[in-house]
Amino acid sequence: MKKKILYKLSMLAALAVTFNGCLSDPLYNDGTTQSVRNIGNDNFVEIHLTSQDNTNIVNLSFDNSDKDSTYNFVPIHLTSANGAVEDVSVTFDVLTSTTNDIIMDSLVNIEGNIIPTSKYSIANANNTVTIPKGSYDGFIKIKIKPSDFLGFNSVLGFKLKTVSGTTYKLSNLSVGYVTFGIKNQYDGKYSAKGYFIHPSLGTSTFNYTGGLAESLSTLSANTVEKLQAGDRAIAVDITVTSVTEVVNGKTVYKVSINLPPYPGANGQVDIDPTGKTVNYYDPSTKTFELYYWYNNAAHRIIRETLTYQGPR
Repeated sequence: MKKKILYKLSMLAALAVTFNGCLSDPLYNDGTTQSVRNIGNDNFVEIHLTSQDNTNIVNLSFDNSDKDSTYNFVPIHLTSANGAVEDVSVTFDVLTSTTNDIIMDSLVNIEGNIIPTSKYSIANANNTVTIPKGSYDGFIKIKIKPSDFLGFNSVLGFKLKTVSGTTYKLSNLSVGYVTFGIKNQYDGKYSAKGYFIHPSLGTSTFNYTGGLAESLSTLSANTVEKLQAGDRAIAVDITVTSVTEVVNGKTVYKVSINLPPYPGANGQVDIDPTGKTVNYYDPSTKTFELYYWYNNAAHRIIRETLTYQGPR
């Protein structure tokens, strides 16, 4: 049984993490998977997924593979000034479509399908995470075949139940959700070059490459999202359609563009001011040619070329 819950993935894209194998402590250390908390000798055990707020929801993307793979999926962290004084056992529940109705009712902002138990297995014996003596972290581990999830977004929720001994206790961050999917063929790092026209401020140019290259993150089988519209921090969703046309002797695919922060107030055209055909994806060069605008009252116009640089 699948259950649909709604969350706009664009709000999670900044937290997206690429998984090529098992997670390791650096993801926690660099703040990728940490929940907001008080630092100190609290002796709390928590689920740590987000670094900027306490929603404990994160979006992950996996490389496509037909092989069963085990991932350190959810970090369980001890908020202590020192490491665990002994091995700490933490039990948890997986929030399935039959166990999490009450919790889901209060989280109307997640988008994804709660995956059936036949599509994954929990690698922790007896649904128990061990934080080793002297350490701060343990992990909920999941075994999946990534190719099973190609083309749609999935979500799993987890709730901590108990912690061993009397030294440590569960904090209020005991529930967390992971939305995840498989990278589509357009996912990656892209150089971005073009210009932005503001109705009163005029034209500015941009050229992002190398370390400044933009990330295009998977939202679905044929949609990616980037977090900049030209040189403005505005999310842009790009969908590659099945409609083809011939440009400069090559067959390309038309794209549609959506700016989630501006529903109904963004648009695109097929020809830019220089007479060049735009809003298409060229698979031979892995390049997007885009021309679009937002704000109906006074158009902010973006013309840019995105060229694939490598995986993110």
